[in-house]
Amino acid sequence: MPLPHVSSEGGPLLIGDFQSLKFWRGVSDDSGDYEKACETLGSEALSQIQVGSHEAIVWDIGGPGTADIVRVSPVHISIVRIWPDASWSEEECEQAVIAAATDRFGTQELARLSIHTGYLLALWAPEDMAAAGPPAGESGVPDDLSIGDGGVYVQIPCGHYSVSACEWQTGIYDVTKIDLKLQP
Repeated sequence: MPLPHVSSEGGPLLIGDFQSLKFWRGVSDDSGDYEKACETLGSEALSQIQVGSHEAIVWDIGGPGTADIVRVSPVHISIVRIWPDASWSEEECEQAVIAAATDRFGTQELARLSIHTGYLLALWAPEDMAAAGPPAGESGVPDDLSIGDGGVYVQIPCGHYSVSACEWQTGIYDVTKIDLKLQP
């Protein structure tokens, strides 16, 4: 089974608790949500954003592409973006993503994120969650997104997560990723 993933056609990803992001409108209905995400991010690669009464993360994955979610352990999630060689198979890409998820970790806490429903949502920031139904199962894609994989949710333990980020070049492919670690 392929790794859960979220794609972007450019612009940042929004990461947070599924229910907290349920009222995110992205570029729809003159909500200003997408503009707020871009302004909050500014020149940074990662920033916290207030969504209603909850915190979320805005993350620039470096342009159009896909970020995969890897369960490093029951209390550690990595969201990984690589730039693979165009000739690679899906299996080779997935192996590189899994290797990157455990190869390096950011050393500084950049944000904190609370998950209170047991579901983490990674969403392309222009998306509108108005029509999305509740999550079901271990992972899935919210309903009615503008691009089929413009969002993904995964079931994770409830609690407070420390968020770090790092990026590097392997000589074969480039990596940017964030790590979410459940705090005791």
